[in-house]
Amino acid sequence: MDLFIIIFSQFEQLKALVEKAFDATISAEKDFPKQFETESDTVQLLKLNKHYALVSNIDIIMDNEAICSPFYFASGETLILSMESTSGMLAFDFFQHNQKIREWREIEGEVVKNTGNPLACEPENLFTSDEDEDGERDEWQLIAIAEKHCGIEWEYWGVEL
Repeated sequence: MDLFIIIFSQFEQLKALVEKAFDATISAEKDFPKQFETESDTVQLLKLNKHYALVSNIDIIMDNEAICSPFYFASGETLILSMESTSGMLAFDFFQHNQKIREWREIEGEVVKNTGNPLACEPENLFTSDEDEDGERDEWQLIAIAEKHCGIEWEYWGVEL
C-alpha cells in the first residue's frame, strides 16, 4: 500500500495547503468529502469528526514538495502518515504549533528514526526503536494511530485503497 495522509486540527490549515500546493480552493467547511485530480493521482479531502484530512498516494509528495511545508503546521496539530511499499517505509510525524513533537521512520524493517515521546494514539510499545520480530508493525497500525487520533474508524473514512 502506498499512502500519504495528513490530518489537521484546523480547517484553515487544510485550506491553505490545498490553495498553495494544488492551486485549488475549498470554500467552506461543508465542502466535504471532496476529491480532485492531480497529474499523478486523486486527492481526497475529508472531515473526520473535528479533524480535516488529505488522503492520497505517496507519489503526491514527490510531485509536489509544497505539501510538506512547515507553513501548514504553524497552528493547531498536524499528524502525517506515510506508507511506501517499494522501500518498505512506514513513517509518521506529529506537529503541535509548528513544533515537531514526534517522528518515527522504518525502512525495510529497520527503524531509522525515533524521536519524541510516544503519542496517546499510538499502540503501546509498538513504534519503538526495537526490531519488529513478530511483524506487527504495518500500514494498518499506522492507520490505527489516525483512527484513534480522529476518533473514527477507517471503514467510515470512505477511502478506497
